[in-house]
Amino acid sequence: MKKHVHSKKYENFIKGLLLSPSVNLGCGSFKIADVNIDVEGTVSPDIIWDLNKFPYPFREKVYKSVLLHHSLEHLENPYKVLSECVRILQDDGRIIIVVPSPQNPRYRMENHKQFFTRNSLKNLVSKYFSNVP
Repeated sequence: MKKHVHSKKYENFIKGLLLSPSVNLGCGSFKIADVNIDVEGTVSPDIIWDLNKFPYPFREKVYKSVLLHHSLEHLENPYKVLSECVRILQDDGRIIIVVPSPQNPRYRMENHKQFFTRNSLKNLVSKYFSNVP
């Protein structure tokens, strides 16, 4: 995954949203969860795994927080990804999803398989989770 540069303030904001135990799916160099997973071994994740392969290597209802930070747009099937998130997330847990704006040409990368607007992301996530802001 491409390295995204973030300020310490932003990193602390995202960390503040996470409940333990937490997992970061597609962490890249942004390893802020209890468990960080990525396909790229060069970023030294806790677990090397292709997030396009299902099921993910976790038991059911294990995590209080699932973070998809600039990773969902890189994956082939966001529906299956969110279905896996439901499987591994505790019933009272939270999912945090950050995706780039499709209006920003800087983020129109060829390795992005999906582009989400605020509404399209909300519609997608609402199929799997309630209380979507």
